[in-house]
Amino acid sequence: MTIESFLKTKYKNALTTKCRNRELVMQRRMLSLFLVNELRMKKIHASRILGFSHQAVSLFLKPVHDPQFNKFYESEKTNLIPELENFCQKYNIEMYGKG
Repeated sequence: MTIESFLKTKYKNALTTKCRNRELVMQRRMLSLFLVNELRMKKIHASRILGFSHQAVSLFLKPVHDPQFNKFYESEKTNLIPELENFCQKYNIEMYGKG
């Protein structure tokens, strides 16, 4: 199991479809921001894990003035970090961004 498989099982719809539904786009943006900003991955690694193009990840990293997205990002981030840490401990995987 890898971080990629963990994210694909948790966010399957957001990663496999090209739908422009607001909720799915917010999930894609949240995952891009989380991988690059919180886990300190390079954009190219995040794009490979998420299955997006490098340009899509760069687009998702642009600042957005959307209070609803900011609330969504903070709530998902607080839920995702402990789940990801447990996953990494369970499968003995070193988590990105942890010294």
